Amino acid sequence: MCVVLVAAALPGRARANAGSPHEEGDPTGEPSGALAGMAVERETLTIDLRPLAAAAPARIEAVYQIRNDGAARTVDLVFVAAALSAADFGVWVNDTAVPAVAQPEGRLPSAWKPPVTTPALTGDEAFSYYTAGGGGLRFAAALHAGTNTLRVRYAARATAYSGPAPVRFWQLGYVLAPARDWAAFEQLDVTVLLPSGWRAAATPALERQGDTLTAGFRGLPADALALTAQAPYDRRWDLLPVALAGGAAVAVVAAVLFGVWLGRRRGSFWWLLPGALALALAWTTVVIVAAVRPLAEVPAEQDAWTYNYGRVLLIVFAAPLIFGGGLLLALTGGGIARVVARRRAPVVR
Repeated sequence: MCVVLVAAALPGRARANAGSPHEEGDPTGEPSGALAGMAVERETLTIDLRPLAAAAPARIEAVYQIRNDGAARTVDLVFVAAALSAADFGVWVNDTAVPAVAQPEGRLPSAWKPPVTTPALTGDEAFSYYTAGGGGLRFAAALHAGTNTLRVRYAARATAYSGPAPVRFWQLGYVLAPARDWAAFEQLDVTVLLPSGWRAAATPALERQGDTLTAGFRGLPADALALTAQAPYDRRWDLLPVALAGGAAVAVVAAVLFGVWLGRRRGSFWWLLPGALALALAWTTVVIVAAVRPLAEVPAEQDAWTYNYGRVLLIVFAAPLIFGGGLLLALTGGGIARVVARRRAPVVR
C-alpha cells in the first residue's frame, strides 16, 4: 500500500511554493511623458502569447502613428516594461533605432495601475491579477513636425495562476490609461496571437479567428486590456468520480456474489476477509490512478502546481479512508449475502 501511495504522488510535481496560486508577472502598458501637442492617429498593438507554450515571456510590439502639430521636438517617454535585458527590447523612431535604458523599479508614473482581475474562461467570476513591482523603459524620441512612426518592442512575463484546473492560467494586463496623456488618441488596433488551440478571454472583448484575437477601437476602450489564456487539456482523463462510484459498486457486487457462493457452501465468514482485502486494495488503487492520471497529461511548464499538489495530497490522506471504506463495504455486503444464501441453501444430511 505504501508503494502505491508513493508512486501515485510522483506525477504531482509538488513544489516548495505550492501554497501560492500566483507567480507574479510584469506590469506593462502604454507610454507616458511630456506630450502636449502630440496626437496618436493610430496605434497597432500586437501581443504575442505564443511563447507561453514554453513558459517564456510574451512578446509585445506597439507601433504608433504620431502627429506633431508643432515644431520639431524631442520628448522623453517611459513605458512600463519590467525585467528587461539588453536582448529584450528595442525602440525605433521613423525606422531609426534610438537608445533606451531600463528604468529602476519604483520610479514609475502614478498613472500606471494594472487591472486587478482578468476574465475567466467560462463566464465565472474573474481571476485576481497580481504583478511584481516593475521598472520601465525610458527613451528620448525626436519627432519632426507632421506624422512620425514610433515602434517599441519588448518582452513581458505573464502572471501564472494555479486555479481550478490541472493546467495553469496565464494572465497579462496591458495598461492603456497613460495614453490619455497624449493630446488626442484616435484609433487602437489590437492583435493577440495565441498558441495553437489555446482557450482565451479578453476584457474589453476581442473577436477570435482561429488562434488570433483582434479588435479595432475608436479612442481608448478602457483603462486596461486584461487577458487570460490556458493550454488545452483532455477532460476525459479526469475519471475520479467514475472511479469512486464505479469502484464502490463493483466492490460491493463482487463481495455479494462471493458471499452468496460462500453461503451456499456454508463456508466460514472469515473466508470473506482475503477477498474483501483484495477488493478494497483494488478500489483504492483504481481511485489513486484515476486521481493522478490527468496530472501525467499536463506538461511541466503548464502544470497548475497548487491544484495538482493539493489533489495528490488529498488522495494520499484519503487513500486509507477509501481502503477502510472499501473493506467495510465488502465485508458488510458479502456477510449479509452469505447469511441470506446460507439460510436458503438446502441442508445436506
